[in-house]
Amino acid sequence: MKQLKSFFVSLFVILCIATTINAKIPTSELNALIDIYFNTNGPQWTIQTNWRGDSGTECTWHGITCNSDQNHVVKITLNGNNLDGKLSPSIGNLTELTDLGLSDNKISGEIPETIGNLKNLQHLNLYNNQLSGKIPEEIGGLTELINLRLYTNQLSEQIPPELGYLTKVTYFHIGVNQLSGNIPKQLGNLTSVTYFHIGSNQLSGSIPPEFENLLNVRELYLAVNQLSGNIPPELGNLKNLTHLGLNSNQLSGNIPAELGKLPNVKIFSFEHNQLSGNIPPSLGQLKNLTHLHLHANQLNGSIPADLGNISNLQSLRLYTNQLTGEIPANLGNLKNVTYFHIGANQLSGNIPPELSNLKSATYINIGSNQLSGNIPAEFENLLNVRELYLAVNQLSGNIPPELGNLKNLTHLGLNSNQLSGNIPTELGKLPSVKIFSFEHNQLSGNIPPSLGQLKNLTHLHLHANQLNGSIPADLGNISNLKSLRLYTNQLTGEIPANLGNLKNVTYFHIGDNQLSGNIPDELGGLSNVKELHLGANQLSGNIPQELGNLKNLIKLGLNTNQLTGHIPPGIGNLENLVYLNLAINQLSGNIPSELSNISNIEEIHMGGNKLTGNIPDSFSKLSNLKILALGSNGLSGNIPSFFGELSNLQGLHLDNNNFDGSIPSNIGKLKNLIRLDLFNNGLTGTIPTQIGNISNLIDLQLQHNQLSGDIPIELSNLTKITSINILNNPLNSIPEEIADLPFVKESDIAIIFSDSDNDGVINELDKCVNTPENAFVDNTGCQQPDNGGIQNIDACVNAVESLETILQTNNDGISQLGFKMEDLNDKLQTNNNGVSQHQDNCFEKDDTIEELARITAAMYTNILVPKNYHSYVVTLSPGWHLLAGVNGKAIPKTVPEKCYSVIYEYVDGQYNATEEIHTNNGFWVNIKNNVDTCDFILSPIQDDL
Repeated sequence: MKQLKSFFVSLFVILCIATTINAKIPTSELNALIDIYFNTNGPQWTIQTNWRGDSGTECTWHGITCNSDQNHVVKITLNGNNLDGKLSPSIGNLTELTDLGLSDNKISGEIPETIGNLKNLQHLNLYNNQLSGKIPEEIGGLTELINLRLYTNQLSEQIPPELGYLTKVTYFHIGVNQLSGNIPKQLGNLTSVTYFHIGSNQLSGSIPPEFENLLNVRELYLAVNQLSGNIPPELGNLKNLTHLGLNSNQLSGNIPAELGKLPNVKIFSFEHNQLSGNIPPSLGQLKNLTHLHLHANQLNGSIPADLGNISNLQSLRLYTNQLTGEIPANLGNLKNVTYFHIGANQLSGNIPPELSNLKSATYINIGSNQLSGNIPAEFENLLNVRELYLAVNQLSGNIPPELGNLKNLTHLGLNSNQLSGNIPTELGKLPSVKIFSFEHNQLSGNIPPSLGQLKNLTHLHLHANQLNGSIPADLGNISNLKSLRLYTNQLTGEIPANLGNLKNVTYFHIGDNQLSGNIPDELGGLSNVKELHLGANQLSGNIPQELGNLKNLIKLGLNTNQLTGHIPPGIGNLENLVYLNLAINQLSGNIPSELSNISNIEEIHMGGNKLTGNIPDSFSKLSNLKILALGSNGLSGNIPSFFGELSNLQGLHLDNNNFDGSIPSNIGKLKNLIRLDLFNNGLTGTIPTQIGNISNLIDLQLQHNQLSGDIPIELSNLTKITSINILNNPLNSIPEEIADLPFVKESDIAIIFSDSDNDGVINELDKCVNTPENAFVDNTGCQQPDNGGIQNIDACVNAVESLETILQTNNDGISQLGFKMEDLNDKLQTNNNGVSQHQDNCFEKDDTIEELARITAAMYTNILVPKNYHSYVVTLSPGWHLLAGVNGKAIPKTVPEKCYSVIYEYVDGQYNATEEIHTNNGFWVNIKNNVDTCDFILSPIQDDL
């Protein structure tokens, strides 16, 4: 093949040499043509007609046009002919050329400077190639040029000022390149230009005011650059202008009022800049304007009512600004507008009924404002509207049933308002509708079965309302449905088996309701579903094994129900699953080893069940696992050492089980681990020093085990740690280096000290800075070793300050200190409510329980909680416990059903039952004796802190 190709090339060269003997065109021009052919892979051109012809036929070659005497090439038209290669400098030999058309090819490299020799050139079309390098300044010498089209290449560097000499050019397009630098003011000399495009480059600086000289320009595009500064008011002098594209720059300042004097302008595209100030009312004079695009700026003030006078306007886009005030009723005069978007502003007041006059509109969006009042029933007149968005406002009242008359409607967005009442059954008559977004309102009543008639519906979003009643089985008839979101309502009854017919659904979420009964086996027919969420209901029975057929499933949430039985091994067939949540059910039996077949799994949540047995050894294959939550089950055996090889693990929660043996040392290899919960097990041995290598660890919970030995000094390497709990383990003293951890100094979170030798004294506090000589803090307060009695509170100041030095209580924290009632000194009496009454001069009668707790520091727990915590768990054993609130406020968010919690608050010298923990008051909490421990969860009043 190569030999044959070489033969044709040689033959062509011979023919060309022979041609030069009799050719009518000059040899220099012939050679230039030959160079074009060979340098751009001529044999692969789409059309090569006559390019291998006899001598003297050059003027008949495809794309070549000669003058009338057939002695000079005047036109080359090889556009879209698969030219692939570079241009030779010999192209400058075609001095009689008037048209050079090489666009829509694959020509690369630089434009030869010799192109400046083509003094007769009128049309230079090199667009849609792969040309690079700079634009030769020599092009500025082509003074006969009428069309310059270099767009859509990879040209770079600055625009040559010499291009300003092209005073005859009418079409100037060098956009869609990589040109940089300022726009040369000399381009203002292109007085003949009617089309000027330098957009989609990397140009910077300001728009030259000299552009006011472009008096013939009709279309001026400077968009998609990095231009800054103001829009020159001089542009208001361009009386022939029809299109002005300045969008996607960094322009700032006001929109010049002078632009309202452009009588012929049709399109203003100023979007995606940093324009500010008011919209000039003068724009309302632009009778020929069809597109006003000012969106994505920083415009403020009200929308001028004058805009309603732009009778030819077809597209009004003012969204994503800072516009205020009411929507002018005058905008209803825009009879020709098809696209109307004024959303994402700060508009207020009612929706004007006059907007129902926008009868040509196919798209209306007034969402993401502060609009109030009702949805006008007059909107039934918007018969051409396809997309109607009123979402994210403060609209109230009912959804007008008249909206059921909008037969062309495809999208209806009413979400995130304050709409109430029933969903109108009339909405089931919308034959074209695809998307219903009604979520985050106050809608009530039943879901209309008529919605099941919407054959084209793809998204039904009714979540976060107050809907009740059962889920209509008719919804299973919506054959094109892709997203069903009914979660966070008050729906009851069973899940209709008919929902299993939704073969196209990819997102299925009906969680956080009051649904009951079994999970229908038919849901195993949701062949395209990617997310299936049924959690937070009252579902019972077994998990259907048919769910193992959902091969496309990515997330499965069945948590917080009353499901029983074993976990189906078929779940292991869900090869695309990344999230599995079966937590807080009544599932029993072993964890199926088949789950290890889900190689992509990232999160497994199975806590709060009745699972038994060991963690399967096959879990060692789950290399993508990030969170494994198996807490509060009956799992047993050793903690597997393979966890140390699961390098992506971020959360390991094995608490409240029956694990025994030692903590594997190679757990220290988990550099990405953030939370490690091993508390409430039967773990023995020492705390591995390697835990100090887990550099990202934030939370370490080891309390209520049988760990012994020294607390590793290596824990002081955990510079990101915010909570360490080693309570109720027979451990030795805390190393002093732990006091240097950032969270201890900055009071970011909690540290829990244990009574390491069970003698009622926190020995670690003996070494506190500023503690009086020979004094310590124990369960009788601040005492001297010679008398063992409680001293006056003033004598305890230094010791208390020492305690605060370690705990760093500040104005942002809530300090909670707890201890068992029976461990108090005999001088502290107990009344019938179990509340301690002190009788010692160390405490005055009106002292708060907080002071008592701070002085009586024989603590079973001592916790600092930051101002930005979402919730904090205090594990309390049976009996009375003391909590003290300091400079903050918290409420008990969750008390498990097994824990009977009575809370008394000390206020104004007496105790009252309460549900809130207030600033600087003390609280007693009674935990029933028939439970081992109780997790008392505290939450701030503002849950979003």
